[in-house]
Formats: sequence, structure tokens, C-alpha cells
Amino acid sequence: MLLLQRIGLITLCTAWCMLQRDFAFSQSSGLADKRTSVTFPESKYYGLVQKDTQEIINQINYASMLMYRDIDSAIYLLHDVLDKSRYLSFDMGISAAYGNLSFCSNRLGDYQASIEYYRLGLPYISGFHDVVKEAMYYSCMSAPYFYTGQYDSMSYYVYKAEEMIRDLKPADVSSAKDMAGIYNNIGMLWVRSGDYGRARVYVGKAKKILMPYVQDSFAQIFISITDGNLATIYFQQREQDSAAYFYKLALQSHPENTNALLGLSDLYAAGNREEEAISLLQKAIHITAGSGNYIENMKARFQLGLMYYNRQDYDKAEPIFLFVIKKNKEISALILEDVFNLYLAFAQIKKAKGEDKEAFAYQQASLELSDSLAKQAGQKAVYDMELKSRTAQKDKEIVQKQLLLGRKESQLKTKNVWIGTISAIAVLVAALLTVLYRNSKNSQRLQAEKLNAMQQSQEISHLKAIIQGEEKERSRMARELHDGIMVQLSTVKMNLKTVPDPYRNTTSHDYFHTPYYQQMIRQLEDATRELRQTAHNLMPDMLLANGLPEAVYYFCKTVQQSTPLEIIFQQNGDIPRFQSEFELSVYRITQELVQNVIKHAHATRVIVQLFHTDENLLAVTVEDDGQGFDTSNLQGDGMGLKSIGTRVAVLGGTIDISSEYNNGTTVYLEFDIDKSGAAKPDIS
Repeated sequence: MLLLQRIGLITLCTAWCMLQRDFAFSQSSGLADKRTSVTFPESKYYGLVQKDTQEIINQINYASMLMYRDIDSAIYLLHDVLDKSRYLSFDMGISAAYGNLSFCSNRLGDYQASIEYYRLGLPYISGFHDVVKEAMYYSCMSAPYFYTGQYDSMSYYVYKAEEMIRDLKPADVSSAKDMAGIYNNIGMLWVRSGDYGRARVYVGKAKKILMPYVQDSFAQIFISITDGNLATIYFQQREQDSAAYFYKLALQSHPENTNALLGLSDLYAAGNREEEAISLLQKAIHITAGSGNYIENMKARFQLGLMYYNRQDYDKAEPIFLFVIKKNKEISALILEDVFNLYLAFAQIKKAKGEDKEAFAYQQASLELSDSLAKQAGQKAVYDMELKSRTAQKDKEIVQKQLLLGRKESQLKTKNVWIGTISAIAVLVAALLTVLYRNSKNSQRLQAEKLNAMQQSQEISHLKAIIQGEEKERSRMARELHDGIMVQLSTVKMNLKTVPDPYRNTTSHDYFHTPYYQQMIRQLEDATRELRQTAHNLMPDMLLANGLPEAVYYFCKTVQQSTPLEIIFQQNGDIPRFQSEFELSVYRITQELVQNVIKHAHATRVIVQLFHTDENLLAVTVEDDGQGFDTSNLQGDGMGLKSIGTRVAVLGGTIDISSEYNNGTTVYLEFDIDKSGAAKPDIS
């Protein structure tokens, strides 16, 4: 969700600036006294001596305050700090200058430059003479990796920071803020991967560290950030009351916490309190405009524009979107998903106003972002899967076995006591006859069950053969599309691009009057993209490579980008890899259920949930808010239920369908992994 991505990195985005403001209070000019000055080419620095390091620290603090109001002046001062610190071999000044230049690059959207600045400053962080501040440097270093989708590098630096402070206690308010910032970052990483329990643990650690310094004004800002993060966690869990409580608590500590204002606005909007939500957004815009924090200002304006857009108040939404589009090209304040939604919404506004030419242009711009967005979503899905730690499954199995053994021992003792009470031979004979009779009945029952099992096994084998044949045909068609038709289309496109210049006009950007040649090129590109998507649907490579949860997540994201339907994917519990045939069948079932929603439900929202329980059960739920249907007559092949029922039967699962007119539909599937044999390793 947008709220999660906006608030999740609040500490990453602000912590470095806060860190630099502490230098004047925690460092002294004696830090560089043991270093020998080096010859520097610029004569303007020849008069500097080691005692001038305190002046450099003051210049760093001043530059950090300018970064929100006048970023160009801040960058100029930081380069001056860098030159002076190099001249004096002042390691802390060098590292601080690079760190703040990285922060500026983040604000300007130049994330590669930010990464490079952090790397340049890394060899000098020992100049802080403070392990907490060194750890905070690593934590801040993770921010640009987040914005560039390099989630593995991001988690590496955040957890390295945690490792450095794990056994430490804050010495003062400065180190408490830094340690809290690190724990906040880790907590929000767990939020992004859906483990809200662990997220609360880390954010709780952050608040516990800060509470002894609750009277400090800067500590209150960090407490506000922490309460805002707790609110975000509860909001993601749909616990609106708890989320509202912590958002309001965050604003009590720091009334100008714009992220809390934006989060509370999201909460009010979800609760149909639109006027209150708009009021909060207008307040956030006013605060950020006054402080010069134009990145948060852009996010607030974008959210306000979406509010008006959702109300179909296009006259108010259009100028806001136009301002955000123009400004975002200058500073890259919005994440890729926000930009995609911005272009898509603006295209709809233009279309509603009859401005088809501009509507088409922004529609094309959003399509150009879709591939990058899909790639980023895939990378994040991989990261989310890797980030989740595996639970101690073996220990749970041992405990279950011990409970079972204790139960059997208890049953055995009861049986022995009962046998001991038998004293008469007649009773013993009667009991023996009874046992023989029961054994005979059981033998007949077992024979009947074996016969039924054989018949069911034959039926299932027949169904499996049919499904395997279908999947082989899909695989063959996917290969032919990918290796045959797509290659031919690419060849045609390459040949068209070699047409001599007199027969084409490569400079036109008019979407309605472009030469016929360029229209053919775009049509070929569209056809190639659609074929690629069709090939993926026929045989999802991501399923084979990364497993069921990631494949379903990517499918949901892809469908959401191509339809107005809002699709929410949820995963509960760690889901291991199963046999490839089992994963593919569950994926096909989920795919068919979502397609049914798109075709028949007339829904606006659908939730797809995967849940793996401690009893080794896999549950799949697909729920929509559509028109529903009559479940009293589910015979025949209506809405593809026969195909779905066949696959569920092959897997030995159960299916339950609940639906009411105008109240949506819920389909619940459950598979026993142990009985189905899906957990066996795939040796094919």
C-alpha cells in the first residue's frame, strides 16, 4: 500500500539529518589533533589548523538545517566541508559530509549518486569514535537501496547496524535516538514482508529505548515517529481503532509529524470520513510548504489529488495532479507505483473531459512504467520471501510426537486396568467372541474400503493424466509463442527499423498524427508484450523458480495493472516449496478463481490469501465484493467450477463456496499436505 511505503522509511529518510545535528553537542575539536595535515592544492585552505575542526562541525550542523529549505546551498556548504576535512585529515568531517551529500541526493532522486557518496564516506566512519553513530551510518546507507529496489543490500546494511548495537545500552539521548532509529528501520522491513508480530517487537524496542528521554524535544520527535510506525502496523492489520490511537498519540508528541497526518488521512478516507481526511491533507501541505520539505509536500498533494479523483471531482483533482507531475520530473519525489497511478488517474480525467489526445499520451506513459513496476514487484516478492526467517519446524514435530506418545501410554494404562477387572472365564470367552466378530466385520469393512480406494485411485490417476496433458499442452504453446511467434515479431520489428529515412519520420511525438511506419512499430511492440504475458500465463516461470506465494503475488499484481479491479494478496505463515505439480495445480485453481471474479462478479475488490498452518494444511481463500450468485445450484460447468473441482479432487482437497446476492463471494480451499504427498521432494 502507498501508506506503508511512505511511512516505512521515515526513519531512513530523516535519521541522518538528525544525526548530524548532534555533532555540535557530542564532538570536540580534539578529534583530529593526532592527525598530521597534508598538502592541499587550494591555497584558500592553507590557513586552516587542527583546532578549526569545531568550526567544520558547526558548518555541518548548519548545512543539515538547510537541506530542507535550500538544498543547493546545503550541497555547496557540504562540498566546502569535504575539502576542508580532507585538508585536515578530519575523518569525522569527511564521513559526515559524504553522508549528508547522500541525503541530498536521495531528496533529489539521484539514488545512484547517494549510494556512491555513502561508499566514499564508509572508510572514514571510525572518525565518529562512537559505535552507535557508526551503526547509524550503516542504517542510513540502506535508504537508497530501498528506492532502487535492491532489497538484499538494504537488509544487509540494516541488520549490520543491529548487530553492532545488539548488546549496547544508550549512553545519552543522542545514542538513544540513533539506536531507536535502527530498530524502527528493522521493524518497518518486517512490515513490508507482512510479519507484523516481529515488526511490533522491533518498533517496541525503539520506543522502550526512547521513553527514558521523553522530556527531550528531539526525543519527542523520534517517539512520534515510532508511534506513527506502530499505527502503520495496526493499519496494515486492519485494526483501525488501534491505528487511530497511535496516529493521534504521534501527533501529540509532534503535531507537525506530516507522515502521521497522511496516515491518519488514509485511515479516515477508508472509514468514509472524507472531509476530515481532506482537512488533514491540507494541514500537511501547509506544514511541509512552510518547512521547505517539498518531498512530503508532493506526497500530501498527490494523496489529496487522489481523494478528489476518487470523489470524481476532476476540476479539483486536475490542477493538483498537473502540479505534482511537473514537480516530480524535477525532484523524483514519488515512488514508481505512485507515478504509475498518477499517470493512470490523470489519463482518466483527461478522457472524462474529452481531451482524448492527452488522455492517450498519459495512458501510454503509464504503460511504459508497467514493465518497470512489474520487475520491481517481482524483486520485492523475492526479497520478502528471503527476509522471512524459518520457524523451528522440527521442534514442533518433536512436541507433537511427545504428546501423541503420552496419549497412547494413557490409553494403554486404561486398557490394562479394564483387562485386570475381568475375572470370569465366561466373560473372557464372550469378550473373545466379540473381538472375533468385530475383526470379521472390520476385515469386511477394510476390504470394501480398499476396493473403494482402488476405484478412487484409478479415477484420480485418470484425472491426473488429463491435467498433466493439459499442462504439457500449455507448456508447448508457451514455448511456441516465446521461441517462435515472439522471435518472428522481433525480427519483423528489427527489419522495419532498418527502413531508409525517406520512408519514415523518427522525430514525431504526435500520438494521433504519427507516420504509418511508427504506428506499425508500436503495434508490433504491443503485440510482443501481450504475447509475452500470454506465454507467462500459460507456463509461469516464476512459479517454477521461486514457489507458489511469489507466483500468486506476481499474478495478482499483473492483473491489477491491467484491470480496474483492486487485488490484495495476503500470506499467513511460512509456506515451503511443494512438489511442482502440486504448486502448479494450486496456481491454476487460484488463477481460474480470479478470472471468474473478473468475468462474472462485477467486483471492485478481491482478496487472495494463502495460509499454511502448523498442522501442515495449505488453505487458499479468494474473496470478492461482487454481485454474488445462488449457491443452491452449483451443478454443471458454470463459471469454470467443474474444472476447479476436478483439480481440487486430484489434490485430495476440499472446497467450500459461500455467496449471497450483492454481498460478494468467498471460495475456501483446503489441502492436507501430508495426505496428498505434496511435501515430498521433487526428483523429476
